[in-house]
Amino acid sequence: MQTSRTKTSACECGHVVDHATSAFGDHVPRPGDPTVCIRCGRVNVFDNELGVKPLPRRDVRRLDYDVRQEITRAQNAVKRVNDLN
Repeated sequence: MQTSRTKTSACECGHVVDHATSAFGDHVPRPGDPTVCIRCGRVNVFDNELGVKPLPRRDVRRLDYDVRQEITRAQNAVKRVNDLN
């Protein structure tokens, strides 16, 4: 698991993002990489400055199967944590 600083930006839900943690390895975010909001589970994508912006559903469906599976696992983890609160 690796945490990297990113440009301060916000998810559409209002959650402020200023870092990213790779939940499934030591991946460092790059422009174009998808990311899951830890507050709402929405799928975003890193822009060229490593800020986040929404990733349209049609683009999520175009991601590789393995990437979509990781996204689903991350979204399920966010949902479980939110259900505890």
